[in-house]
Amino acid sequence: MRPHALAPAAIPTRRAFSERMAEYGAIDGEFAVFEADIGYSTFSHLFGDRYPERYFNMGIAEGNMVSAAAGMAADGRTVVASSYGVFITMRALESVRTFVCYPNLNVKFLSSHGGFTPAIDGVTHQATEDIANMTTLPNMKVLVPADTWAAKKLFDTAMQTPGLGDDLRGVATRCQQDLDDLAG
Repeated sequence: MRPHALAPAAIPTRRAFSERMAEYGAIDGEFAVFEADIGYSTFSHLFGDRYPERYFNMGIAEGNMVSAAAGMAADGRTVVASSYGVFITMRALESVRTFVCYPNLNVKFLSSHGGFTPAIDGVTHQATEDIANMTTLPNMKVLVPADTWAAKKLFDTAMQTPGLGDDLRGVATRCQQDLDDLAG
């Protein structure tokens, strides 16, 4: 049996990332998470519930969220910035490039709702250019898990690569179920 076949299909990868973020908070007392007023959609609130002093809701201002995260990373801390993929990779792309990638800071991005998965929210919330945009940036990798098991492993991989930006692309539950159905 493949390891990822053991992962519950009902858990979206964005939740798996956030559960692992909360676990990582106990390991690294300086680790911080920034989010853009959608912590319940991305599940980043799971970290905030446990570590409110290291959890920053920046409001609907993704560029500012990335800039603030970069500032904290410049002080030597590991930081995750969490939002919908389309907002990180479109609205905040200049901040990601200029303040994180060029100086090679240790900011990880939890880009949830990748691709067409947020169909009900409409095209403004669908991240269809996210991978293309992020892979053009220096010092950036895009990690795309197939399932919950892979999401947790990729989070661990991202945390073990200091000084290199990682875009952890999450997918929604329905897409996750489709992947599991295809896998048999």
